[in-house]
Amino acid sequence: MTLTHRLFAQSIRDMRSMPAADVEAAALSLLERLLLHAARHVPFYRSLADRLVRAAGDPDAWAALPVIAAGAIPDLFLAAALPSEDVALDGASWTTVSTPVEGATSLLADVSDKGQWEYLLRCRGTDTSGRLAAILPPASLRPGDVAEPVEPWSIDAHRGRAHRWSEAFAPDATLAWLAHIRPACLFLRPATLGRLLEVARPGRLDVSDILLSGPATHPNARQSCEAAFGARLIEVVTSTGGFIARAEPDGLFVPAIETSVVEILDGDGRPSRPGEPGRLVATALYGYRRTVLRQETGLRAVWSDRRSECGRRCFRVLTDE
Repeated sequence: MTLTHRLFAQSIRDMRSMPAADVEAAALSLLERLLLHAARHVPFYRSLADRLVRAAGDPDAWAALPVIAAGAIPDLFLAAALPSEDVALDGASWTTVSTPVEGATSLLADVSDKGQWEYLLRCRGTDTSGRLAAILPPASLRPGDVAEPVEPWSIDAHRGRAHRWSEAFAPDATLAWLAHIRPACLFLRPATLGRLLEVARPGRLDVSDILLSGPATHPNARQSCEAAFGARLIEVVTSTGGFIARAEPDGLFVPAIETSVVEILDGDGRPSRPGEPGRLVATALYGYRRTVLRQETGLRAVWSDRRSECGRRCFRVLTDE
């Protein structure tokens, strides 16, 4: 990562401590740029060009835009061209320009995602040096994929090691492998954590942190991780566009509004009020290569009356338990 991109990631971290109103104002200009880009270059949205132009400042126009189902990312969402003016950030936010890379995402989106992960690790005091992590991703992912969920670790990978292991292996075999390499922390999907907790014996592993790429689905997951591994559980919400929100110790999630638009919609597609459950929907503000506006995450959530220290609305992810 170049110095310019590191400064951009630092800007992402700095915005985390800004008042929510200031961050939302900055995000509005980024959303307007993204919508203009979608109207010009993304086939799926060209027929909606007029509505896209109005949507950044018109809640009704924004609410009229289609909501994309979770996991539905056909090729027609990919931008055919990516002129430099669509990735240049104006003076109101940052002054860096990101050169797009081949693939489904732009480098700028990748760096913004890294900035969120790095902030999370630093504020939680997670040690990413030495025995870095044991990563259990889906077997279809390859090292170096820009959009793979383990990519944020590449920031510090030169100072440690990142071990990979397929989710296809049985939980007992996975625990034996983990006991052999003795990782400092684990990066898991919720389903993988559930399978490991079903067979884990207390004290078999000594892990400092388990970072979960989604809300925990296992009952009493925090207490179970502490009992089985001596580990602190850190949960996030992600989508195709990257990092959406991080969990507080009380289980509420704080949205990453500097890099995404987070919505909770009721059954009629209207914004849900605090206490009213709905579908969790996200838009990545830097998703120029793969511009997917208002994509469902596959999760249901509810806004809380509580706000974070910097004034962000928090939400709780709903489970089946």
